[in-house]
Amino acid sequence: MKKKEKARSWWWVIVALLLLGVVAYFAYYKKGVEPKRISLPPKKAPVKSVPSPAPPPEPREKPVPVKAFPQEEKALTATRLQEDPCASIQEELSVFFQYLGKKKYVRDLYPQTKIHVVFTRIAKKLIARPPVPAGERTNPQVIIANLYHFFRLLDRKELRLIKTLTQQEQDSLEVNLDMFYRYLTLTERCPEYYIPRPPLEVLYKYAGFFLNSTGGRAYVFRRSAPLRLLISYYALLIIQQADKQGKNTYGIDIYPVLLSITDEIAHYPDFIYQQDYLGNLSQIRQYYAKKRSVNKEQ
Repeated sequence: MKKKEKARSWWWVIVALLLLGVVAYFAYYKKGVEPKRISLPPKKAPVKSVPSPAPPPEPREKPVPVKAFPQEEKALTATRLQEDPCASIQEELSVFFQYLGKKKYVRDLYPQTKIHVVFTRIAKKLIARPPVPAGERTNPQVIIANLYHFFRLLDRKELRLIKTLTQQEQDSLEVNLDMFYRYLTLTERCPEYYIPRPPLEVLYKYAGFFLNSTGGRAYVFRRSAPLRLLISYYALLIIQQADKQGKNTYGIDIYPVLLSITDEIAHYPDFIYQQDYLGNLSQIRQYYAKKRSVNKEQ
């Protein structure tokens, strides 16, 4: 019984607390005190994303017209040759050897020797013992001699110099070969400068060696395409010159080689003086075509 009475008493206490809470609530709001309302910021209208203007296009550089410098230089050289060919070629050779003497690969090979002295020594060796440009079919010893011609005449440093020179100076190959060809073909008109000038008979043997012999052709075909074509081109010019003077003593027929070289140069547009080469080759072709027709009539 006592336990039941205690439980009932607790219930009354809870009811009384609830009533007090209700009375306090109404009394609080009658005084005008209202709970604070939290004001939310007004919703902003969504901002439309405006694409940023594209940057103005960069101004294009005006194309610089390519000047035909090599042709102009060749024309100036031709003018100088007409005025004073000896002074012109002397100046060109001087500039060439000065330029070459500053190259590292030259200084490494010949630190104490001027490069034109080395060229003089090489030229004298080649002039003293020219190759045999024909007769390989009847004499096997000629084939062997031509195969090892340069290795027998020049030492290792000289061979290395020539090989490195042709590799490192590809960009000026045409200009340099044109210069040396003009110097070699001036003959008695001008004195010798820096290196000895071989007679036409020696030039003829080397030209025939490169075009007509097994050893010479093998040497040329191991070189780069530009060097091979240029050596063949100048060899054709030299043999025609010898033929005109009645000095084609080995009877070298260059007509078949002439046709193939002309075709290759015509399809090699990287040459600076391509049109000059083709014009000269065309004249050589006409010369031998006319000569053949005369021989047939006889």
